[in-house]
Amino acid sequence: MASTSQRTHSSGWQLQNLARPIVQLTLRLHAEWQHRRNERMLESLPSEIRKDIGWPVPDDTTRCMQ
Repeated sequence: MASTSQRTHSSGWQLQNLARPIVQLTLRLHAEWQHRRNERMLESLPSEIRKDIGWPVPDDTTRCMQ
């Protein structure tokens, strides 16, 4: 009976070792998704508002010179 409980404990430990990177990757992907969503929202604001909050506004004068 002792060997059965060791197997269960061992497999649970292995499962935790596999689950940890998956959870970390999931959290990282979620954070990246939120970051990109926030950037898209900020980019969709009018340039006057982006300028007021300090978000970079494309410089239209460089487009005219090219």
